[in-house]
Amino acid sequence: MSDSRTKRWRESKSVVSVILIIVFVALLTAVIVVWKLNSFDQETTYSSKECVDSAFFFLEVIDLGVDPCANFYNFTCGNYKGDLVVGNLQNGIDRTVKELIVGPVRENDSRSVKLQKKYYQACMNVTAIEEDENEALKKLFRKLGNWPVLAGNGWKEDEFNWGNVVEKCKDVGLYYDWFINIDKAEYENRLQVSPPNNVNKIDPKLKQKYVNLMTNVVRLLGAPSNISNVSESMKDVATFEIELSKIIESETSDPKETEYVADDVKSRFPSMPWPSILKNVTLPKNDKIVFVNMEGYLKKLKELLDKTSKRIQANYIFWKLTESFSAFLSYKIRKEFETYSGISRHYRFPRDRKGYCYGITSTVFAYISEAEYVRRHSAARTPVQRMVENVKSVLYYHLGNAKWLSQSDRSLAFFKLRNMEVLIGGPEEMYDEDGFEHFLGVDLRIGKVLRHRRAIFFEWHSGPKRVDILDRNNTIEIICQVDRSRDLYNLDFVKPKHTPDQARFYQVAVLLGHTKYLPEENVMCKDAIKLDETEK
Repeated sequence: MSDSRTKRWRESKSVVSVILIIVFVALLTAVIVVWKLNSFDQETTYSSKECVDSAFFFLEVIDLGVDPCANFYNFTCGNYKGDLVVGNLQNGIDRTVKELIVGPVRENDSRSVKLQKKYYQACMNVTAIEEDENEALKKLFRKLGNWPVLAGNGWKEDEFNWGNVVEKCKDVGLYYDWFINIDKAEYENRLQVSPPNNVNKIDPKLKQKYVNLMTNVVRLLGAPSNISNVSESMKDVATFEIELSKIIESETSDPKETEYVADDVKSRFPSMPWPSILKNVTLPKNDKIVFVNMEGYLKKLKELLDKTSKRIQANYIFWKLTESFSAFLSYKIRKEFETYSGISRHYRFPRDRKGYCYGITSTVFAYISEAEYVRRHSAARTPVQRMVENVKSVLYYHLGNAKWLSQSDRSLAFFKLRNMEVLIGGPEEMYDEDGFEHFLGVDLRIGKVLRHRRAIFFEWHSGPKRVDILDRNNTIEIICQVDRSRDLYNLDFVKPKHTPDQARFYQVAVLLGHTKYLPEENVMCKDAIKLDETEK
């Protein structure tokens, strides 16, 4: 009996031992798991401002409601809302660029910066404007053929042709879009023709007020006393503009685009002075011009011009020119425009002279401040280039290990990645101060700058020495906009001091947010233009 008891005790002891071993192993496993989890949290959780900002940015951009396996692009970028910029950095750039226009002329300023600063100062100098007494404008009008209401009986109607006025305006660098507007197509390097966008919408209740505005301005410009009824002449102009506005409104409600080569344009719409409108525009053979809302518009425009006397046409053209110069005329004339703009919700007159002068200087001297900024911070290109190479190397790795890619697609992706061009700040031409100034025409006398700036539009967008749009599926720009009215080459990244690498990568990622992704091309890209080699 003692043997059986001993046997049961040994069996019980064995069971207890096994249970203890199991409990010990379970406890040990639990301790290890808890320790590993705590260790993982400590190693991968960051609370620095840069990491928190980066995490917030990515959470803002991704769309968790999309299945990444179904649409990875929408998952990663589904909540991306347009342009994103680095706030403090952008503000600093804006201040620097603005100072290159509104600041005092400094001895160490480049010639082009000095010129644009003087231009801004001349715009702000209302004292000089008063001293001129509008003589500069009247002299210009005489050169263009003169305004009938100012010329009086000396104006010859049979000698007027609005196409000739277009050519003369081109020669002196003025806009000529009273009846037809020429521009570059938004996403293509092609010429686009559309109805004018500077025709005033005149409220019928304010027509007489508008006539009074024109009449008062003409008299302040010195209309001869022997003109019996200036007011009636201006009333005819207002009626003409109202009819033109109605035509444009009726033809642009349903946007339509058609394409023609230049010869077809001249034969299809022979009533328009195309040789004058397209003067200095050299289109490559068989290159097509994009017509936007022009088919019906040109037909109705012809009918309107045919029934309108040349005197009224000329009065309208010179009135539109006067409007474009309104901010540079005497105080009494400026006051007339300001008063009318106060009662018409469709009419705009610049009340903030500083803002207006900054804007017009930025337009006339477009790219000068950006180029100067780029040259001053040229050293920043090196770290940005390194970061781009790091990004590309990571992309190489993932493309090489992507099992879902076929070999042909992988080879194509590698080819695009190897040949991808990166513009940091701008093209190399911007770093050549003298060469870039010559290209933009700011090495000329100030009187010729406007003419050159207007002519260069046709060289860039239409002529043989034109700016080419880069292969859209093979370009990344690390560029942001300094001024949205001038959206070519603007550097928006400077390596900040004492900033961790991850923050700099975050900032570059934000800048790359300006790029687009074309699924059919399988590559990131952004619309970009680069000076053609022939421009050097």
